[in-house]
Amino acid sequence: MWRQKTPDSQGSKAPHSGVFHEHSHDVQAAQAVNSALLAVFWLLVSVFILSLVASGHANNYVQTFWRPFLLLAATLVGLLSLSTLGQSLRQASGKNMLRTPWFAYLLLIPAVLVVASAPSPLGAAMLENSTNASSLSGSDGGSPSSSAIGAKFQGGLDLTPLNPNQPNPLTLEELSDRFNLGDPKELWGKPLRVIGFVSHGLPEDAYGDIGEPRKPGQPKAAYQLSRFKIFCCAADGISYSAVIVTDQDIPNDTWLQIDGQIVEDDSLNAVFIKPTRITPIPQPEKPYL
Repeated sequence: MWRQKTPDSQGSKAPHSGVFHEHSHDVQAAQAVNSALLAVFWLLVSVFILSLVASGHANNYVQTFWRPFLLLAATLVGLLSLSTLGQSLRQASGKNMLRTPWFAYLLLIPAVLVVASAPSPLGAAMLENSTNASSLSGSDGGSPSSSAIGAKFQGGLDLTPLNPNQPNPLTLEELSDRFNLGDPKELWGKPLRVIGFVSHGLPEDAYGDIGEPRKPGQPKAAYQLSRFKIFCCAADGISYSAVIVTDQDIPNDTWLQIDGQIVEDDSLNAVFIKPTRITPIPQPEKPYL
């Protein structure tokens, strides 16, 4: 025998079904909005990286050969973010957008901070925050390499003779190699031209043994001219430095082109240069060696 449903029994599930449907819609909308926020975050990151590549500021953080890969990766991330953002916005209604938890928008803070405070290239602060020994020519951020602690392997390299009549452009790395791996006396009397940024602090063994103070007759240092070399990115940078002998002090991180001659003194364990001309220059487009 069939039992006929009463009006009450027919309508008893209707309110419950409506509430369930509305709750499901709210959850889907909230998920869509959260996906949209994540898409905006990655879109900002991709735009930031693209701007670094386009402006050349990416050279402050990575070697130049990585720029095409950064460009490709940032473009792909940007396109995927735009696609995700469009899909998420279509799924979310304006009514449900208002119900998104306020803390979801905190996802945007890291992107804003990165865009607003892009770090500078490695400079004087990195050298001065490490040990004094790391200020030697050809040292990394923590301990000096064997070629940078005053061990001069005379005759170890077959180096092209320098011109005695005009400035010889050398990178600080090349100057370090000639001083540490060649015969330092071959640098005596030769006009040099080097480029780097100003940093302060001296190698611990610049004047002799580690910790030994400057002796009478030895040159008085004003600052160092330094430059970093990176192999992949700024995290693996090593520094090359030369000590500048002058009465003129210059602020940290000022980029200079210095013409001068190496100080002729066998007792020195670092490259000391007596300038004949000091020229302030803009930061090079490629700040690393």
